[in-house]
Amino acid sequence: MKNSYIIYCAMALFLLGACKNPTGPTSPISPTYEITYDGNGATSGKAPVDNTQTGGAVTIRGNTGRLERRGWSFIGWARTQEATAAKYRAGATLKITENLTLYAVWRSEGYTISFDKNHAGARAAQASQRAVFGTSVPLPATTTFIRPPEMKFEGWAESSTGAKIQGTYNPRNYWSTITLYAKWVRKIIAGNKPWASIAMSDNGQELAAVVNGRHIYTSSNSGDSWTNRSTTADSGIGGNKTWYSIAMSGNGKKLAAVVNGGHIYTSSNSGATWTNRSTAAGSEIAGNRNWRSIAMSDDGQKLAAGGVQRAAISIATLMRGLIGRTAVGKSPEHRRAIVYRRWNFGSSNTQAYRLSVILLAPSRC
Repeated sequence: MKNSYIIYCAMALFLLGACKNPTGPTSPISPTYEITYDGNGATSGKAPVDNTQTGGAVTIRGNTGRLERRGWSFIGWARTQEATAAKYRAGATLKITENLTLYAVWRSEGYTISFDKNHAGARAAQASQRAVFGTSVPLPATTTFIRPPEMKFEGWAESSTGAKIQGTYNPRNYWSTITLYAKWVRKIIAGNKPWASIAMSDNGQELAAVVNGRHIYTSSNSGDSWTNRSTTADSGIGGNKTWYSIAMSGNGKKLAAVVNGGHIYTSSNSGATWTNRSTAAGSEIAGNRNWRSIAMSDDGQKLAAGGVQRAAISIATLMRGLIGRTAVGKSPEHRRAIVYRRWNFGSSNTQAYRLSVILLAPSRC
């Protein structure tokens, strides 16, 4: 009985070994890898599909799924998304030893930028421009169009009413020809105006001018374009005023202006906002006065303003320190001007002074 059990176990072990390897020694199994194709920004079509490949050489597929990307041409495959050159093309063989993804490589196409006058009053022509899709291109800073009357060229827009394109241009969508439209703005100071006074910074870049009975205007590009400072609700000088004189500091940041029959105003931000200096209680310049002129030191800290009782007088020389004693002329042709001196950019007042002046009689002016 014991011997039978031993024989039975031996036979079982023999049969088990035969079942595990019926043909002899075990053969090594070849590894398998996958190759995947990626459209890499394609807007239509399908990337090729490859079956699981065994290790060894594989044949690269072409653009069998008709991948397309508007404004770009398919040129082949590469191992990275950022590649600009195709390392693998259709029909080539590649030995793979790992799972691999190949990305479509695209070459941008060229296109033409044409320019539209975008105004019935504009004339002449603007030459078209070639560009490469996907690459930012600078646009002409000026135009060869003859501008419409009282208009200024501001730049280019993608539509006839669109916003100005800022910086370089790189369209979102591809077309073989793209039209850009000239953008015109009406010159703020176009036409005749009763200008009363103008001031300029040391470098000539900053300008400020006043229109009697109307508004204050400033420019930061030597007068090429202007901003109306009297049309903003919170500017402090909204509406029409009988502006008579304006002064500016050397750097153009500080301004002071006077209103005939009104007040004195100052600005410390190139005219963006203004402060009325004639409303402070107890101020020497409180209330409405017949202001005729104002002057400012180069640093903007000292001001002098002049008002008259019966005649106009310029007091630019006051900045040379000519405020002096009272001396009333005996001739009826003499007129007296009242001069107020303000320091620290109009933040405080000093006592009023009287200045001796001699004016020609109106019949001799």
